[in-house]
Amino acid sequence: MFSGAANGLSSGVHSSGTNTTATTGGRLLSLHVHYEDAGARVRDVELERETTELEKRYRATVLRSKKREEAFQVQISGLERENDKQAKLLEVLDLRSPTLRKHRLEESLPIPETSSRSPEGGRYSKGKDLNISLLRDELIQVRAELEVSEFRLELERNKKEEMTEELIALQHQKAVSDDTKFKLENDKQKFQAEKSELRELRGLRRTFEVERLELVELWCQMKEFEAMKYATRTCVINWHVKKDS
Repeated sequence: MFSGAANGLSSGVHSSGTNTTATTGGRLLSLHVHYEDAGARVRDVELERETTELEKRYRATVLRSKKREEAFQVQISGLERENDKQAKLLEVLDLRSPTLRKHRLEESLPIPETSSRSPEGGRYSKGKDLNISLLRDELIQVRAELEVSEFRLELERNKKEEMTEELIALQHQKAVSDDTKFKLENDKQKFQAEKSELRELRGLRRTFEVERLELVELWCQMKEFEAMKYATRTCVINWHVKKDS
């Protein structure tokens, strides 16, 4: 009789304690997991948004760098072609320099003045006077052409120097662009490394979530065992009380 009552009381206490503990633990566990999952999803969305923005900015920067590099290449090619033209023109002018030196030498020679008498007391012929006049006019014309050629040569040299300076400046800009491209490539590698670390952290977080759920389950089992232990002790105490009475 007493054993049946004890068993009934034990089973009743055990079932009620187990159900109450399991229900409370389950609700706490479900709420905790729900809020943790919601926070994790929000963090995932924010990380994905930041990742997408960084990728867009990187692609836009690389595209601008490529466009600037192409523009620099076009300018450099044009300047190089113009430089080659100027060099050929200077070579042509330099090839004409012997003729110019010959004209200078002719200019340095004294021109005999027109005279109607020869050193022997005779007279120059009209043909010789005409030839001397024509030579003088031709010499003046050659001198004017020489001055124009020298002026053009000086202009071409100045223009070549300016173009050389522009070419150096463009090469410097290209070097800066290459340096920027190198830095962007390093940033891309760092970004990829950080992305890999982020994936690893996500995997570790999932592992942590699984282990946390296992710990919660163990905690619930422990509480159930404590409830069973308490119910058993209560049944034993009641049995002893009834036995003594």
